[in-house]
Amino acid sequence: LGQVETSCGDRILYAAVNPGAVCLYPGIQKEVQINRISSLLEGQRMLYPDAGSIVEMGAQNSCFLTSFRNRHRRICRMGCAAGTGAFFEDQMYRLGLPLSAYSEYVRRAKSVPRLAGRCSVFAKTDLIHRQQEGVPVEDILLGLSYAVIRNFKSAVVRKLPVQPPVLVTGGVVYNEGVRLAICDIFGLKEEELLCG
Repeated sequence: LGQVETSCGDRILYAAVNPGAVCLYPGIQKEVQINRISSLLEGQRMLYPDAGSIVEMGAQNSCFLTSFRNRHRRICRMGCAAGTGAFFEDQMYRLGLPLSAYSEYVRRAKSVPRLAGRCSVFAKTDLIHRQQEGVPVEDILLGLSYAVIRNFKSAVVRKLPVQPPVLVTGGVVYNEGVRLAICDIFGLKEEELLCG
């Protein structure tokens, strides 16, 4: 909280955290905690009012929100850990690479190899096999992004309507591979993807 106050100064009028962030700010009173879905929807309304759907991929959780333009109806589905930032972090650790270099590697990728994205065990096995086959790390990382987004689409989004523009939020918005995969797999143009 001190770091946020230092960087923003007196420009903060009000702040609230979801229950998952309470450990980061132990001084926050319980009455100012709000749930994740409410946080996402309020942030979308304030910062990205044109968004039609939200893909949220945090460190430990993921979810998809759609049909919220009508305030009385919204559809929300939660995902599992295989579609989160921690999953990417685990795979980068296995490859002996810093997470901050993910996008840099993806920019050099030449192909998208097929990889398992449902769980860490299958992903680890596929990563090892692809490395043994001589597939470049850059391609493996792009393939991993595609695997995670394919899994997110089939396990979380399923047949729900994806209404562009799509707001992508959470730590994975900094992963260039994820942004490419979302556009490709969901059939979105680059301008139909909002990153917040």
